[in-house]
Parts: sequence; C-alpha cells; structure tokens
Amino acid sequence: MNRGTLSRNRKVVLLALAFSMGVFALGWLNAQQYDKALYMQVNLVSSGYVSAPVTDPNLINPWGVSASPTSPIWISNQKTKTSTLYSITDVLAGMGSPFVVAIPKTSTSAGQGPTGQVFNGGTGFPIASSSGTVPSKFIFANLNGTISGWNPGSTGGLANAVIAVSTPGAVYTGLALATAPLPTNAGASASFLYAADFTPPPDGGIKVFDTSFNAYSFGTGTFVDPDLPPLPSDEAWEPFNIANLGGNLFVAYAPLPLSGGLPVPGLHNGVIAEFSPTGTFMSNIAVGGLLDDPWGMAMAPANFGRFSNDLLIGNVGDGKIVGYWPVSSGKWNFRGLVVGTNHYPLSLGTLWSLWFGNGSNGAATNTLYFTSGGPDPSTDGLFGAIIPMNP
Repeated sequence: MNRGTLSRNRKVVLLALAFSMGVFALGWLNAQQYDKALYMQVNLVSSGYVSAPVTDPNLINPWGVSASPTSPIWISNQKTKTSTLYSITDVLAGMGSPFVVAIPKTSTSAGQGPTGQVFNGGTGFPIASSSGTVPSKFIFANLNGTISGWNPGSTGGLANAVIAVSTPGAVYTGLALATAPLPTNAGASASFLYAADFTPPPDGGIKVFDTSFNAYSFGTGTFVDPDLPPLPSDEAWEPFNIANLGGNLFVAYAPLPLSGGLPVPGLHNGVIAEFSPTGTFMSNIAVGGLLDDPWGMAMAPANFGRFSNDLLIGNVGDGKIVGYWPVSSGKWNFRGLVVGTNHYPLSLGTLWSLWFGNGSNGAATNTLYFTSGGPDPSTDGLFGAIIPMNP
C-alpha cells in the first residue's frame, strides 16, 4: 500500500470518527434538550381524592394563591369559603394549615366563595378594627360580588376576613394589585386594586378601586380589548382573571353566555391581553389556539427548563398549561404545552392558579405551584407543584 493510499484511508477514518462523534454529540444534546422539556408533578395537599402528604377537607375547589415575601402560601378555597395557609417545609413533613380564615358569604347571591386573592404590603385598603381601621394584608375576591380584607388586628380577628366592597350583581373571579400614575397629578402614582367581574355585558369588565376601596375610573374606553374575535350571538367575551406580571396587567378572557353562569368550555375558547396599569390596551398575546377557558397566569424565571422566561397560562377547561415566549415588544409566539415525565402534556383537572414560589418556607422560586378543583370541583381539591427535570 503506497503513501497516497494510506493518506486517503486516514482521511476516511478521521471523517468516519468525526461523523460518529458528531452523531453522538447531537444525540447527547437532543437528550439534554428533551430532558429540559420534561416536568414532574408533585402533589402536596389534597382534599382526599388523590394521595398527598397532607389531606385537608377545607381544600375544595381552590382558586387563588398569594403570599408575602416571607409568608406561607395562602389559598382561596371556593367551595368551603375559606382560606388556608401552607408552608411547603411543613407540608413535606406532613403538617397542614396552622389556621383557617373564613371568607364572608352573603345571603343574596347564588354564587359564593373566594376566587382571586392578593397580598397587600402597603398601608392602604383599610378594614375596621376596634380602634379605627387597619390595612388589609390579604384581599379576597368573591363570586358573591364582595371583596374582603384580612388583618389579625381587624374586627374579624385572626380567623375571619371582613367585607370591604359589596357590588350587587357582580361576580368577582380575579384580583390584582398594581401601581399606576395618577391622571390628575402629574408625576404622582398610587396603588390600585383591579377586579375581574365575570358578568354579561354591560355590567362585566375590569373594576378598579383606590386604596380606600372606592370605585375608580381611568377614563372612558380603558380596559377594552378592540381585537377580540367574534363569538356566537348568545355569548360575550368577559375578563375571567387579571394578573400583575412585571408591572403590566394581563387579562384572561373567556366566553360567557349572555344568560350568565359558567364560561363556555372548548378548545380555542380564550384570549390573553396585556394592558398598562391605567387600562391602555397594548396587545393580544394569545388568541384561541390551545386556550380553553384560561385563568392562571405566571411568568417563569430563567431556570425553569424549556419554558424559562416564558408566560405560562393554565386552562380551566382541559387542565393543561400553555406556554408563550416574547419575541419582540408586544409580540409573543406559542411555545407548547408543559409535558410531564410520562411524555404527555400535564392535565391537572379544573386548573386554577399558577404561582412561582417566593423563596420562603420551602417554596422554591423555580417551582410552579398550582391549585385545582380536580375532576369534580364540588368535592375535590389539590395543591401541588411542577418541578423542571433539568432547570
């Protein structure tokens, strides 16, 4: 064999080796990306219909979730008209809620029970106390058209929230706090409370309250989405939830029969819109697609696997979580569905809240916590976590 043949053979061997190493490397990278796309569901607290470290009969059809920077997680239990608190550290040790807060009901509304909730770290949103007023530390929206506040120093004490707003005919299904500039005072700003009123037109919409719980308006035409798609003549788009994500307000719309009641379920039934805190429409982030009565909304941190830095949207209708990623100002692209370790999209029953931990009491900042009414929200409830397999 001459030197030329040896040289050609060496090149062939090197090319073959390079190709095989490339295939191996490509396969390894694909495996890493594939692992990055998988998420593990962990049940934490259950009403009893599924296994979990803690069983709590108060946790039936849990909706909203909030927390202070250092508190345990507060959950609104619609069916039992309560709010329960959970430290993740305690839950994993088999310990449940340290106390239960009763959310006031009314005698005039068919629908009852807390829905969305927020933590208030400021001095506003007063409720009565024996010596005057105290600020609401946690605020709860209610299907009965009321908004209640909680502070252990109020007349309700440790175990009861106190009604601060009562709107006849309203159905409050979501709540958010945000800071907005004051139109009447250049350079000044204030906190406002925003409630999603899920009632047929002309009464439904986003209702705004100042720090004294007085109704407030940023002007005609605010919190109006001009690009909502057409619906059958007996349905209307109404805001189902509202969330403060990065300072702007994200509104989840669902179709509501003109006769009122529950949202119309089905694929494509949903819109997510972004507004400024003063109610100026910015853009529609998602229209139709895999949305199915969306309610929960959360922005993922940078270490949440495939969906890092993405907007995650939870469907009440089919229990799935849909991801969108920002590509430019006001433009978002569909990322996909959150997939479990069985390689199928997670399906979490009557899915309500999505919330990333506050880094306190064992609630990791890159773990997505969720609430669900399970297969039957009249009897079931689940509080759980979704953990990236490869952050």
